[in-house]
Amino acid sequence: YFEPAICQVKVTRDEKGIHFKVDWIRGCNHGIQSVRLFPDISQPGGANRAQCAFYGPDGKTIWVSRNGERDFFVLSPPNLPNGRWTLTGKVSLPTQSGESYQMVHSASYYDGDIRTIESDGDLKEWNISRYSEKDGKYVIDDSGITFPWSYGIAVKDVKVWTVTDFRCTDQPHGIYCDDKLVVPDVCGNGIAFLTDGSALVTRYGQSYPGCFNGIPGALIYVPAALLV
Repeated sequence: YFEPAICQVKVTRDEKGIHFKVDWIRGCNHGIQSVRLFPDISQPGGANRAQCAFYGPDGKTIWVSRNGERDFFVLSPPNLPNGRWTLTGKVSLPTQSGESYQMVHSASYYDGDIRTIESDGDLKEWNISRYSEKDGKYVIDDSGITFPWSYGIAVKDVKVWTVTDFRCTDQPHGIYCDDKLVVPDVCGNGIAFLTDGSALVTRYGQSYPGCFNGIPGALIYVPAALLV
């Protein structure tokens, strides 16, 4: 919780079932320093914990953000076997007009754009946004309202997919394609598609089914046949 790490999972399927190869990134190099994931602690209240993690444009670097923040730190993979990852850059998203949306809860990279789910500081107004790169910076391209506690964002076949957090009360729990409920009764905090069209939903343990008294986190496998 206060010592963020990234879990990379390679998922394969065969006639015996689903297999997971797990690799943890528990720290990285920042110049001559060894840090957990970030170069410093932004705020003393735990803001150093990680929030979003996704593969960058090259499919090798990992972009990771602190809790609710709009900066993504770029981690580059080791040059040698069993080497350490290295912090090699930072990408910042601009605040939107009127600054009504500040907190980034979920993010992913797709076809040159960063897609996000954001909210205001009171967690009452939520939106989905798309940022594109222009002249070396990311600028807002599109923004639309979504229901509170819509979480986890991925793009498949140009359509935006999200999953509800358990705290969502405005809509039934489930996986949504745009605004259509596709797989009911699933809640989580992240979603990622596998190459065969199936998906994994991540569920944060400390917040499910109640804050600070949750059960262990989980990876929920969703067959491709359900995601149509």
